Amino acid sequence: MVKASTIDKWKPVITEYDPQVETISQYCARKGIESKKYYHYRKLLRELDEPQHVELVPLEVVDIPSSRSTSIRINDVPVTGVCALCTDCIILRMSF
Repeated sequence: MVKASTIDKWKPVITEYDPQVETISQYCARKGIESKKYYHYRKLLRELDEPQHVELVPLEVVDIPSSRSTSIRINDVPVTGVCALCTDCIILRMSF
């Protein structure tokens, strides 16, 4: 996990570089940073910007009872204590 302060420090350094003005070596020398740190944090920030790969699993559509405390099954897995009426829950009440 990368600290927010690290991102806040390095993001402007990486984004301010203009390859039409100078080389990375020149830019780093002017900024007083090591080139290897520039490359390291540029790579790290690019990785953080990449979308995370999430495996999507199709869900079986179920009729959710309107009570606040209910027990239902999703893909044959029991889910209990789901509040079907609030938006903070994993499952939102749906009207068909």
